[in-house]
Amino acid sequence: MAGFDLAALVGGDKAAWDGFVRAHARLILAAARSLARDDAEAEDLAQDVFVRLCKDDFRLLKTYDP
Repeated sequence: MAGFDLAALVGGDKAAWDGFVRAHARLILAAARSLARDDAEAEDLAQDVFVRLCKDDFRLLKTYDP
């Protein structure tokens, strides 16, 4: 997550979140495609990753240890 302000991400800063998603979406989607049966399922899986990162007041992001 180099280059990203973790406090801004968990604080709900839209610009920080949009940048985070742009920077990581291709990698997450590629990983999802390796697990999915088709592109639609891969997109759903990738979206679920980002939803989980936001879940419970950004619990996963808050526990990230670089």
